[in-house]
Amino acid sequence: MCTFDGRLLTIADPLPGARHDAHAFRAHRLDEFLDSSTLADKGYVGLGLATLTRCKPGQKLSREQKRNNRVFNRLRLVVERVIA
Repeated sequence: MCTFDGRLLTIADPLPGARHDAHAFRAHRLDEFLDSSTLADKGYVGLGLATLTRCKPGQKLSREQKRNNRVFNRLRLVVERVIA
């Protein structure tokens, strides 16, 4: 986790075996610190965090949804840089 200016907020110990992001999120009890204003990638869908807008097969995103996803991805670049 980090701030939008790239300041690291927390580092968690790795979990044994192949684990989904959502499992690690729950295991480290990060839900106690985060809410629906927290940006997260698609590994966190269904956990009450802000994630990209997705559509069902055969449907298309609206122009506004596509624009929102572009903004979302630009904001998430900070996290990817911190992880790297």
